[in-house]
Amino acid sequence: MDNNEKDVDIKNENINEENKNINETETETDIKEESSEENFSIKNFFAKHKTSIKYISFGIVIFILIILFLTIFLGDKLADANLKNIKTLENIFKEDIGVVTLDPGHGGEVPISAPDLQEKEKDDVLKLCLLIEKELKDRNVKVIMTRKDDSSVELEERAEIANKNNSDLFLSIHRNISDVGDHINGIEVWLAYDKGEISDIYGTNLHDALLASHIQSDRGIRYGSMTNPKENYKVNGLTTMPSALIELGFMTNDIDNELYDAYMSEYAVNLADAVVKTLTYMNENK
Repeated sequence: MDNNEKDVDIKNENINEENKNINETETETDIKEESSEENFSIKNFFAKHKTSIKYISFGIVIFILIILFLTIFLGDKLADANLKNIKTLENIFKEDIGVVTLDPGHGGEVPISAPDLQEKEKDDVLKLCLLIEKELKDRNVKVIMTRKDDSSVELEERAEIANKNNSDLFLSIHRNISDVGDHINGIEVWLAYDKGEISDIYGTNLHDALLASHIQSDRGIRYGSMTNPKENYKVNGLTTMPSALIELGFMTNDIDNELYDAYMSEYAVNLADAVVKTLTYMNENK
């Protein structure tokens, strides 16, 4: 290669280098211009939407203040509500601790010894049994009702309902009547005379629950029936599990009636506690 050719090559290289530098300079210029345009666009956006942004910022501040208010002033209430929900869920997934048949006495056309009080007794005992049912379900007890409305159910059928459902306990609620005077008052717990230790424990628990309630007087735990201590009332005699029949005050006594109406919810809670106490004892001593 001669010197002239070398000089041409060198000039071409210099020209290429200069073109490269020019391209880089143009690129940098373009980038600066784009950046400048972008900055101008952002500034222009904020200037154009200044009022809207102010309202949005104000709204965010208000939202945060509301959250703080709810947290500070309603925190305990919300925590209590969540705790109740958690307890409800726990109850849903807990196993039943036992099965109880509740028997609201009479109903429908089933007669009582004082026909003029028939409506009162069947309504009174149904109201109480429905309250007891709720209390027991809240305590994880499966409840079978012999009636939930004003229907006629024979005594044999009531016992059969309990037996077929393999109930652990049976509880029949009644109200009493006196034919010797309206001064007679108080509660009674009737048990089968021949059902053994668990039946006696059950009766004692129910009796104690009523003594802890507002009652006028206590007529005690009794066995069999009014006419014969060795002849059980049918619902006690025909059921195959520990059972009890409660006479909860006399409908022929004004004070017993007033107490029944005023303290029905208390009776329900205390009797439900007695049932659960008995079921717990039975489960622990299987």
